[in-house]
Amino acid sequence: MNKAQTHETPWSVDDAIAFLRGEKDRGTTEWKQLCLRLAARAYGYASSNVVDSNSDGDNDVADFWNTAKKEFKHPGDRNPPVGGLAIFGNPGRFGHIATVVRSDGSDVMVLANDDLDGGRLHPQSLTRIEDDLNLQYLGWFEPHFPRATPGNPRGLPIDGERTTVFLRALFVDSTGSDSVRVLQARLNEVLGTELEVTGTYDPATKRAVGRFQSRVARFTGAGADGRMWDPSTQSGGEMTAGLLFPGKRFDVRRGAVADADHRVGGGTDGHEKPDNNGLTKRPGTGTPDPDEPAKQRPRVHLAQLVPGRKNQSVSRLQVRLNRVIDAGLAVTGRYDDPTAAAVRTWQISIGDVDAADGVLGPKQFAVLFPHRQFTRSGGPPAAQTLSPRGEDFIIEFEGFSSKLYNDQAGHCTIGVGHLVHLGHCRPTEGGLEAGITRAKAVALMREDARSTIDSVASNVKVPLTQEQFDALVSFTFNVGAGNFETSTLLDKLNHGHPEAVPAQLKRWNKVTINGQKVPSKGLTRRRGREAKLFSTGVYAA
Repeated sequence: MNKAQTHETPWSVDDAIAFLRGEKDRGTTEWKQLCLRLAARAYGYASSNVVDSNSDGDNDVADFWNTAKKEFKHPGDRNPPVGGLAIFGNPGRFGHIATVVRSDGSDVMVLANDDLDGGRLHPQSLTRIEDDLNLQYLGWFEPHFPRATPGNPRGLPIDGERTTVFLRALFVDSTGSDSVRVLQARLNEVLGTELEVTGTYDPATKRAVGRFQSRVARFTGAGADGRMWDPSTQSGGEMTAGLLFPGKRFDVRRGAVADADHRVGGGTDGHEKPDNNGLTKRPGTGTPDPDEPAKQRPRVHLAQLVPGRKNQSVSRLQVRLNRVIDAGLAVTGRYDDPTAAAVRTWQISIGDVDAADGVLGPKQFAVLFPHRQFTRSGGPPAAQTLSPRGEDFIIEFEGFSSKLYNDQAGHCTIGVGHLVHLGHCRPTEGGLEAGITRAKAVALMREDARSTIDSVASNVKVPLTQEQFDALVSFTFNVGAGNFETSTLLDKLNHGHPEAVPAQLKRWNKVTINGQKVPSKGLTRRRGREAKLFSTGVYAA
């Protein structure tokens, strides 16, 4: 059977068809007029997040087709492979998407929602859809959802016994492991790689895991290093395993590894005997908290729960997620990619599929941290903010444009570096094509700078003058909150050495060209002015 090539999707073609058949068997009507969401769910996503490319107010199949990579599109081909996404429409109006479940010459069947029957799923031929919906078959597309949020909340239907995988066996250089064999086969299935299924977690397997982590799970930095379980810390890999091994097909065990999983030497390869059939629980994880007030309610600040931040509130978020969904997070206090993925998992678990973005909203915050057990604060962590002179200082370096323009990266921008959307500007941009005033640009900059201001206010632990605060906000607005919060500059400042800040500011004056870091005249000038403002309180050049 010829199958479509998938591109960085959490689920394979077989997973997609199993999910769709399960939805057909349920007889549900919830998919009426939601064919694009159904196609995304079939490949393991919570939502497609397709952008409104034609500015018609809808995020639909037309936008999906318009923004699809050309090399993945097969217009006019009436012999799509199994798993391919069939596209139907009329000129200027794309109306339906369906997943191919059978393809044998001229006999092509798809499985998708039938809006003529309340949205229930039915197998249908290409011709029937064309006739019933008065649409033309336009071609098919290789499954690829570059902006989608991983994590289908419904999961796969139960279909026989699940394959057992021991998370603690999935570590680099593990040998002779059946769990590693399952990992390698699953990576081949999902990524289309051709790993040799040896049972050894070798460099090729590590690279494939890293590819899954970065391109599918959207992890960055150390979160996409190709590693899963870390024997030295006795942690790691939980979120990768959760996305790679759907629970209805795989039984991922987080306890000790069974002897049968390894078949080399003495058999156990140094692993412990299984405890409770490999289902031991770590302290502090498992069932949700009992519904009773804590003796001492820890304080959690919503404003501090921002990706990239490191603070006590994030530590409490990680502990809480470990408690309620068994997330297996390392309690580092940093809002890293695994933490964001765990938040998405929790958001989906409470039914907030469309709001599963990895960042807690006020209502979700109140649900996750009940008042009976936590002291909640939704306000900003500090009163100090950017002054009007500080705003002018930033605008001087960022520049101001009343008209839309494409920045150096080719993204539509206006005002003081305000990103309108990714990609080039279009003829109509919701009224922005007429331009904006300087006052509007400043208002947008204030909104963009809010997280920057919060970062400086939250992480600096020593008193600052207004001028020093403005200098650090300008610096952080330029280099990013993550860089500021992990910088030597901040460490020295918080340890009582403000005199070291100007020199530290001046170190951040380089750009990368052809892989080499070279000084930038513009950044050198900006860092010099920020250093002068911090040390002397003088805004002018």
